[in-house]
This record gives sequence, C-alpha cells and structure tokens, in this order.
Amino acid sequence: MTKAYKEFAGIQKSSKNALFIIVGMPYDSTTTYRPGTRFAPLIIREASKNIETNSLLAKIFLEDVEFYDVGDLDLIGLDVKEALRRITTLSGEAFDMKKILISIGGEHTITYGILKGMKFDTLFIFDAHLDLRDEYPIGIKYGHATVTRRIYEELRPPKLIIIGARAYSKEEIDFAIDSKITILDPFFIKENLNACIKTIKEAVQNSSRIYISIDMDVFDPAYAPAVSNPEPFGLSLAEFFELLKPILSKKVIGIDLVEVSPVYDNGITAILASRILLESMASIWSSQP
Repeated sequence: MTKAYKEFAGIQKSSKNALFIIVGMPYDSTTTYRPGTRFAPLIIREASKNIETNSLLAKIFLEDVEFYDVGDLDLIGLDVKEALRRITTLSGEAFDMKKILISIGGEHTITYGILKGMKFDTLFIFDAHLDLRDEYPIGIKYGHATVTRRIYEELRPPKLIIIGARAYSKEEIDFAIDSKITILDPFFIKENLNACIKTIKEAVQNSSRIYISIDMDVFDPAYAPAVSNPEPFGLSLAEFFELLKPILSKKVIGIDLVEVSPVYDNGITAILASRILLESMASIWSSQP
C-alpha cells in the first residue's frame, strides 16, 4: 500500500473509528480505448479538496462522517490476475472488519476483484455498457468489457440490476435476456422514472447486503466527458441522483467509482466523481442507527 499524496477531502480521521475505508485502485491495464484511469484516484482526491463538504442529500457535512483514506493499492504494471488477487485480499479484510469499502478506480475490472472478497446479495451497476462479453479483445477473459459477465458467472449475485446501459453487442444483450438480468436503459428511465425508482426501492427492501458500482460513463458525455468509453444518450445528473438515493442505506457494504480518465477534460468529471463519493458516504452515514 502506498500513501496517497493527499487524503480524500483533505480530511483524515481515526482508522479505528472509521465506518468507511477509502482506497485508490489505479489500474488500467485492460483499457481498450482511452487510457489513463490509473491517474483518477489522485485527480479525484485533488478535486475533493476543492469542493465544499456539505451534503445536499444528507444535510450534513463530511466532517461529521467517520472515514479513513488508506492511500492507493499498488497495482500499476501488474498483470490482471495479480491485480485482482491483491484487490480481493484488501476487500476481504475490509469486509471482515465490517468496514464499508469506498474504492476509487481505475478501470471497471476492479469490481470483480472487490466483490470476490465480499458476501453480497444485490449488485447495482450504473454503466453505459453491459460489460457482458465473454472475451474482449479475443482471448481476454478478465477485463473492463467482461467484468459483469465474470461476476455473474463466477460470483452468482442473487440480484443484479444494471442502470443506464445503452451500448452493447448482440452477444451481450442476448446473454442478459437469457439470464434475466434487469436493465434500466436511459430512454426507459426518462419515460418511467418513478417506476424505475420503485423497482430499485423494492430491490433494496428485499436485500441485506448491497454493493454499488458506478462507471462514470453512465452519464451523458455532456456531464462527464473524461471517461474511457463515452457514449451519448446518458443519464442527467438529476436522473442519476434520483436513482442512487434509494440505494444509499445502511445495507450498503461497498461502493466503487470507476473509468474516470482525467486527461480528457479540464477536471469537471473528477469534480463530479468526488461529489458522488461525498454524497454517498454522507447519505449512508445518516442512515446508520
């Protein structure tokens, strides 16, 4: 573990009392379009020091929340199997300690490693893509475009809901339909927002351990241009937070935020990413008994 240059929001509290453990996962070795997500943990932390710490959702300040930033996991340059092994070891330790792991990616592949170290029953993925390819490119079984396929096949989540997906191959959509994976695409969301919120609330109510994975390309590129694989027709900020809010409860065991590639904008995507993490931690903290 290497220490981050600056902690999230410039705040560091007691690791013993922390409900949340923040870790950077600067990994982007399987990226196939716009590389650079290995720089995201540093840039998102930098952005987090320069936004106000009040939570609009929870009506508290981040200073009221007990969290500890342990720095970055040493992943750069590793082959994917070793990177995933290290990620799984860390996530398993956090889970055993009953800490909520907040992971700053990095490419989406990290989600598989994180979940392998945890026990969960419901997985919410915010993503423009299904990531259900069996191989991509040919011969690559563990990567950013296959991560949800590997999670579904090997970790067998009882409930999987993909929110915001709008870009996929025929192979992927056929697999999703055959597997009865719930997909809330942006056009359906725009026309049926309340019904989508109801679906999410029902899933939360019937869950005991929830994990959330947020790929920043779920947003329309107008809001988050600096991502590895941008796709038009994404979610708006208002839609995203309306869908995220019902999930942010005491049942959440971890969140990852992935696929920010900072070199492709002037910092606005990292600012949004840091705000999402702040709001998520504040909301979950406020839900605790």
